[in-house]
Amino acid sequence: MKCYRQINNKGFTILEMCISILVICLCIPLLTNMISIGHRQLQFQHALQDEIAIIQLRRYLAIAYDLEVNDNQITFTRADEDMRLHVVNRNLIIQPGTYIFLDDIDHVYFYTRVNTVMMEYQRGDQEYEVFLYQK
Repeated sequence: MKCYRQINNKGFTILEMCISILVICLCIPLLTNMISIGHRQLQFQHALQDEIAIIQLRRYLAIAYDLEVNDNQITFTRADEDMRLHVVNRNLIIQPGTYIFLDDIDHVYFYTRVNTVMMEYQRGDQEYEVFLYQK
């Protein structure tokens, strides 16, 4: 009669645990690098969208008349309709109707400088100054 010893194979060996920890440690820098690349790509797209929106806003204001610039809004007439450009719920919009030009902005300030309408806006900790219209 042979005597067989029963071996308990539950769990992992120390070597298997060390290899799995090593693989995880090698993957962490790759993952953080991929996240930072994605974050930079999103910032670039946001800047590009802002630039396109500013160009559209300039074209919209180019055919407007009776422009009045206040600190937080611009009122004007376009196609015999009184309109205003201002911030609602962190979006720069033109009303009546709702044409959203910039989103997720914290503060907007409109002013004139030598027959030029300028806009300063803030998003997060970044501040931007753009030219909108020349009278």
